[in-house]
Amino acid sequence: MQSTKARQAYSLILKITILILTLLGQYVSARQNNFMSGNHFLYYTNQSNILVFLLMALLLPYEIKSAAKNKAANMPDFLLKLRFSITSAIFLTFVGFSVLLLPFQPKDYLLSPANLLVHNAVPILACADFILFPTGDKKPKVLLGLICPTMYFVFIIIVGQTGHRFFGSVAPYFFLDYEKLGWIKFSGAKIGVIYWMIFMGAVQTGLSTLLIRLQAKVLNKIEGEQCEG
Repeated sequence: MQSTKARQAYSLILKITILILTLLGQYVSARQNNFMSGNHFLYYTNQSNILVFLLMALLLPYEIKSAAKNKAANMPDFLLKLRFSITSAIFLTFVGFSVLLLPFQPKDYLLSPANLLVHNAVPILACADFILFPTGDKKPKVLLGLICPTMYFVFIIIVGQTGHRFFGSVAPYFFLDYEKLGWIKFSGAKIGVIYWMIFMGAVQTGLSTLLIRLQAKVLNKIEGEQCEG
């Protein structure tokens, strides 16, 4: 019983911490970039951070209710799917920035609170929350992890077609710039956007699978402890 209460308390603390850090991250990030006249909210990083904030806000009432009754949180199926989809999205933010974008960033930005919050702290804590505090007994479908990246890709294409520009580029990230890279070109140092999307889709699928497996291990451990108790 004590273990269950402690787990519920840690879950609540972590979710509240994520809420606070997400708000702080968006503020310092927007301020550092002089609020970018609206561009700030068009980046995948910031959209995924905002989705995490909304997710935590949705999860908290269920967590509080379950803690009051000392029972496992009983969440609707749509919320469980949403949780997995958004967590997968923010995981891609962490990995994508660390692998593709970090080498091009100035050192002062890498050490800034903005970067440490939106690209590191929030993604890592959101993933930790999903893994360490599982809810429901069904494994999520891996393909749910592709929803957010796919929707963002369509969104950016639409934004580009309106004539909006990101510091002279049609897209906020180099691998989405179809004007420079083309769609299906594969020559020299240029790889078409379609190939980049296939690559990113494969990465996202791998990250989603990893989240599912890590959560399953934690869930099995929790169930084992409950049986022993």
